Amino acid sequence: MATGSFRLILCCVFVIIISESSAQTCDNEKGNFTINSTYHKNLNTLLSSFSSYKHINYGFYNISYGENPDKVYAIGLCRGDQTQDQCLSCLNDSRVSLAQNCPNQKEAITWPGECMLRYSNRSIFGVLETRPEVKLILLRNATIEHFQEVLQLFLSIIRTAASGDSRRKYATGNASAPEFQTIYAYVQCTPDLSSDECTNCLNEAITGIVPCCLYQAGSNVLRPSCRIRYDPYLFYGPTLKLEPDAPSSPLPSPSTNNTPQGKSNSSLTATAIAVPVVVVVVLVLSFTCIYTRVRKRRHFFQIEDDNEIKTNESLQFPFATIRVATNDFSNSNKLGQGGFGAVYRAWRNWRNGLATNIIDPILNNGSQSEMMRCIHIGLLCVQENVADRPTMIAVVRMLNSDSVTLPIPTEPAFYMENRSGNLQDMQQWEFTSTATQQLNGASQKSVNEVSVTELYPR
Repeated sequence: MATGSFRLILCCVFVIIISESSAQTCDNEKGNFTINSTYHKNLNTLLSSFSSYKHINYGFYNISYGENPDKVYAIGLCRGDQTQDQCLSCLNDSRVSLAQNCPNQKEAITWPGECMLRYSNRSIFGVLETRPEVKLILLRNATIEHFQEVLQLFLSIIRTAASGDSRRKYATGNASAPEFQTIYAYVQCTPDLSSDECTNCLNEAITGIVPCCLYQAGSNVLRPSCRIRYDPYLFYGPTLKLEPDAPSSPLPSPSTNNTPQGKSNSSLTATAIAVPVVVVVVLVLSFTCIYTRVRKRRHFFQIEDDNEIKTNESLQFPFATIRVATNDFSNSNKLGQGGFGAVYRAWRNWRNGLATNIIDPILNNGSQSEMMRCIHIGLLCVQENVADRPTMIAVVRMLNSDSVTLPIPTEPAFYMENRSGNLQDMQQWEFTSTATQQLNGASQKSVNEVSVTELYPR
C-alpha cells in the first residue's frame, strides 16, 4: 500500500514539474528515419516553409510535402490571440525544439504555451486523435465549489469553440470563483475537425482532469486534436478578428534542384517562354478532345462525301421497294387506317431482331449501334401506354449518354383501340336525342389526352 501511494505521489510530482514549454512527445513506435534521408530532407523543407504561407492569417496550417513513402504531413496551430508573426515565431521555435529532442522520429508533437506543432509520415488531416495526452497542473489548492465554477465555464465556451469554421475553433471565457477573484479558461480544437468531433474531444479532456486536478486551482490538458486550460490569472489576450485570406504561395516541388544565382535570369526567361507554350498546348489538346467527342456523337447526322444527306426532306423509297417490304400491302402487315392511308408494320423487324432492315442504305457508313439506339428510343416514345413512354428529359439523357440502360419497348400504339381501357368502357357511348352531347364521351377514350382518339361525326 505504501509502495502504491509512493508511486502515485511520484507521478503527480512528475506531472507538476513538467513546464509548458517542454511538453512534447517523440513517438518511437511510428518508426525512425536516418539523417540526410529523403524523409529527413522533406521534413526540413516542410517545417521551414511555414513562413512562406503569408495568406494564412488565422493560425492554422495543414500542409504536406514529398511523395510516398517519404511524404511528410504537418499541422501547426496557434492560439486565437496570436498575430501572424507571433504564430510563426512560436512554430519556428517548436521546429527547433523537436529537431533537438526528437532527432530521428517520424512522428512527434510539441505544445508550447501559444501554439502546437506536430508532424507524421501518415495523413493526420481531419483525424480526431486524443493520444498522446499531457496534463499540466498548477500546484495550488482550491475548493470543490471552485472546480464546479470551472466546469460550468468550460461547458459554456465549448459550444462557442465547436461552432467555429474551418479556420478557427477557439473560445475563451472567465467566471467568478469563491476563493479567487476570477477564473480564466480557454478551449481549442484543430479546425479540420467537425463540430461533433471537437465537442467530444473537449468533453473527454474535461473528464480527464477530474481525477488529478479536482482540487487544483489550474490545469492544462494537451491533446493532438484539442486542448483546454484554466488558471486563476489571465494568460491570454483578446481574440483576433479573422481577416480574408491572401493569395497562397505553394511549396516548391520535391524534385526542384537548387539553381546557381548566375543562372537566375536565364531560368526566368526559360520559364516565361515555357509557360505560354504549355498553356497553348493544353488548350489545343482540350479543344481537340471536345471536338472529337462532339463529332463522334453527331456522326450519325454527318455522313460525308456522296453519302451525305443534303436535304431536310424525308427519305423516300421506290414504290417497288415498299411493295416488297409490305408483302404486296398484305393485311397481315397493316396496322390501321388513318387520314393519310394505311400504316404498315416495321415492329415485326424489331421484334425479330432484324431492325437493321429498316435502315436506309444511304446510312450504311454511319454507326449502326447509334442508329439502333435511336430506333430503340423512338419505339419507347410511341408505346401504347403513355405512362411507359419516357419524358423529354429522359430522352435527352438517353441520347447523350451511352451508359443509360434502355428498357425493352412494347408494341407501339398504332392500333385504333386503346388497350389501356377495358372493353366495357370502350362500348359505353350514348348520344342525347338531339345528338349534340355525349354522355360518356371521348374523355374516357383518351384519359391522358395524349393517346390516339377516334373522332365521331355530329
